[in-house]
Amino acid sequence: MIRAVIFDMDGLMFETERVAFQMLQTACAKRGLQFTIDMKRQMCGADFAVSAQIFADAFGAIDPAYTYDVCWSGVRKEMEKLFAEQGIPCKPGLRELLDFLSDRGIKTAVASGSARHVVQKYIEIADLGEYFPVIVGGGDFRQPKPSPESFLLAAERLTVSAPECLVLEDSGRGLEAAYRAGMCAIWVPDLDIPRQEILAKTDAVCETLADVIPWLKAQNSLS
Repeated sequence: MIRAVIFDMDGLMFETERVAFQMLQTACAKRGLQFTIDMKRQMCGADFAVSAQIFADAFGAIDPAYTYDVCWSGVRKEMEKLFAEQGIPCKPGLRELLDFLSDRGIKTAVASGSARHVVQKYIEIADLGEYFPVIVGGGDFRQPKPSPESFLLAAERLTVSAPECLVLEDSGRGLEAAYRAGMCAIWVPDLDIPRQEILAKTDAVCETLADVIPWLKAQNSLS
C-alpha cells in the first residue's frame, strides 16, 4: 500500500532542467566554451559541489576564472526572472496526478537538492502550495542524492514508513537514493539517462506523471 508520494522537483515537476541547460549553454558559448548535454546529464540530481567539479574538469584549464559558481549564479537569476514573468512550465500530467493523490488522501512531499527557498518559490509560482505540506530542500539534510537522507526526512515529516512511500524521479542519482531508502521508485524520463543496473531496480517507467496514476491504482487496488 502506497500512503505517500515524494516528488523530486527539477526535471520531474517542472521543465527546469532543459531551461537550465539552454541557459548554461548560452552563457558558456559567450566565453567560447561548449557546455554539452553530457555535462548537464552528469549534473542531474547532483549537488553544487559535484556540478562545480564537472564544470572545473571541463573548463578549468581553459578559463579558470569562469567557475560554476559564477556561471550558475547568473543563470539562476535569469531563470527566476523568466519564471516570475512568464510562469514556470509544469511537466505533463503534474496537476492531474496531484489532484488524484489529493482526492484519495495519499500524502505528498517534495524532496529536492535545490535550495529550500528556490523550491518554495517555484511551487508558489506554479500555485501548488496546497498540495505540498512537506518540503525538503537543500540545507535540510547533509548528504545529497544518491544518499537516501532527503527522502527519509520527507517520510519522517509525513509520518509514513519508507516502504509505504513512492518516489518519483527523473535522475539516476534520485532513483538510487530511493532504493537506498527502501522506497518504491518510478522513473519519469527527462534529460538524464540512468545506468541500466539502476533502471533494473525501478518499479516502473512512466513517460508522464499522469501515467503514474494507473500504477498507483493497481498497487493500492483503487478504481
